[in-house]
Amino acid sequence: MKNNVYLIAKGENFSRGKKPQETIYFLSSYLLFCIISIFGAWIVGLIGIGITFLIHKLYNKKTKEGFSKKVIFDTSCVYQIDGPDKYDINKLFGLYEGFDRKNSIRFGWRYLGGVIEIFSYCYTNGDVKFKKITECYPKEELTMSMKINQDSYELEVLKNISGEMIKMVVKKIKNENKFDWLIFKGYPFFGGNTSAPHDMKINIF
Repeated sequence: MKNNVYLIAKGENFSRGKKPQETIYFLSSYLLFCIISIFGAWIVGLIGIGITFLIHKLYNKKTKEGFSKKVIFDTSCVYQIDGPDKYDINKLFGLYEGFDRKNSIRFGWRYLGGVIEIFSYCYTNGDVKFKKITECYPKEELTMSMKINQDSYELEVLKNISGEMIKMVVKKIKNENKFDWLIFKGYPFFGGNTSAPHDMKINIF
């Protein structure tokens, strides 16, 4: 499994690194076959749209049923921020049901009290819910998984060395987003209200 190192540079919020969005490929494919249909080859276009739809549907089903990553926080993720902003929850990775975060499931984290705290961080129709799941230390390998159900989000954190498994279920209300069939991925983001106080690296693979 390929290791991706995400860098959050000093003074920035968004991470740098590979950020594939499979849904963009599907949307591009729909557009391409629509153009082909309009310009005469309508049979080829319709077949292409149909095949893309089936693959897209299978991708959504597989992703919602289980999206898992191994995570290692670098020692550079230790930081000190004064004031109330030190309690802000940074974002690690997750899934969006639609174009924005109004219906989304993500793992969050922050460094506080000498440990890295791991959170669930979920939105349901714009209402945010977050809760501490567990804590870890830099260089500790975690396997983090999430699942999107009809009425809930499920999150799991496995501490690979000790074998400890922590599971959390977050209830969600009916999704009012008409674009929930578009699944986008979220990647590391620092903040909160503040930007990264120094360069930070997170390994996600």
